[in-house]
Amino acid sequence: MTDSQIANLLLENMSHIKIARILHIGRDRIRDVKKSNESGIPIIRKKSGPNKITSPMRARVVQLTLYSGARSDTSVAQMVSKEFRTPISRSSVNMIRHEERFNYKPPKVCQLLTKDHLQERLQFTSSYLNGEFPTTNLIFSDESRFVMQSDNQWVWRRRGSYDESIFSPKQKFPQ
Repeated sequence: MTDSQIANLLLENMSHIKIARILHIGRDRIRDVKKSNESGIPIIRKKSGPNKITSPMRARVVQLTLYSGARSDTSVAQMVSKEFRTPISRSSVNMIRHEERFNYKPPKVCQLLTKDHLQERLQFTSSYLNGEFPTTNLIFSDESRFVMQSDNQWVWRRRGSYDESIFSPKQKFPQ
């Protein structure tokens, strides 16, 4: 994306917000291009240094996040910095996590099932599939539970991923 694309959209009287959404850029850049076109003074951009985040560092952040989604950005940054002997900030860790399609959300809840529970569910499913239960007599309900304080520990989980690490087993009726 170049400044000329921004300038062309500005000439079409497109709003700054719409240009920012289409080109995925900040409105400050759009404002600078507009100001440069009006004044005729070229934009002077600061050159940034080389990206210090290497592919192995990125892969390590992903690996650590997949291994333990509850691990904080600070601890991941410290581990990666120590391992690669290059400082990496917690914001860089979170940037990598977002680029790799991780979200910070509560774990998905799944029922804590014993072997007996699993066997009974398997038997019910088998009987149902074999037509032993008339579907008109089968009723499903939506259940809710209430807690006095949050019992969720949020985790980083990749969008569309359903491996065991994103689930938090809950006992339905704890003693």
